[in-house]
Amino acid sequence: MTWQHSGLNSCLASPFFFPEGVLEWEARFSSAFTPEEPFIYEFAFFTGLSTIRPWEDPELYVPLLLEEWPDQKTEIGILFKNRNRHAAVPAMRKAIGMFIQLLYWTNSLPASPSLAGLENLGIKPANARERIEFIISSPALHHSFIQLSELFIEQQKQFAIATVRKNRPKK
Repeated sequence: MTWQHSGLNSCLASPFFFPEGVLEWEARFSSAFTPEEPFIYEFAFFTGLSTIRPWEDPELYVPLLLEEWPDQKTEIGILFKNRNRHAAVPAMRKAIGMFIQLLYWTNSLPASPSLAGLENLGIKPANARERIEFIISSPALHHSFIQLSELFIEQQKQFAIATVRKNRPKK
């Protein structure tokens, strides 16, 4: 069963990620975590669908999301190596969405493609907004890919530190 929804909630409205303003929901998203569709769980949350909320259990879902990045990184790297930068844009769009999810989920919040509330996140790389906005404005540049790769590394480290602090026995 596929369900389309247009007129996305303002938290999800983004011409970069959803140029037509449409997102499709499939029943399989409810039964198993599907990281290859950025913002699908936020879509469900903001439209009242009952499903997985990965931001409520970041210690479970963030590692699953991070498992997807090496394959994405390899695919995008090959496209840039072959100087096929325009073909890299859809893969970059997906990878940028994955990073934004990573950023918000590590802070136990649903992701916002518009970067709403980014300044209030406690776990984030330095200059996150400026760096993400640069990548979104120029996804066909190899430098954007390098910057995105660095953001993934930095956020993964920040998440690991936060997890250790959270799970450390209280003195």
